[in-house]
Amino acid sequence: MDVSSYSINLTIRTGGTSQADADNRLASLNVTLNDTTSAGVENLVLNYNVPSSEHSSYAIEVDALLPSTALLNLDLHSSNGGIYLTNINGTTVIAETRTAR
Repeated sequence: MDVSSYSINLTIRTGGTSQADADNRLASLNVTLNDTTSAGVENLVLNYNVPSSEHSSYAIEVDALLPSTALLNLDLHSSNGGIYLTNINGTTVIAETRTAR
């Protein structure tokens, strides 16, 4: 599927000692996606308000759809998760993932 501009879809999962506990965790989560452009470079930064001691209690999956004509130089960072790329047309990809402690 080709798109004319980018779109971002987030899937957020968490657990708890009960359904109510998991629902409360999700309700207290604040996620922001900041989009800025500087010198023709699009920057997207995802932030969330989870204490580092609770990072393993959440899973945040980010699916980004980009136009097929987009030329990308990617610099991706993740904590507690993998980075998976498909159908990329670009010259540079830097990907880093680490376990938060």
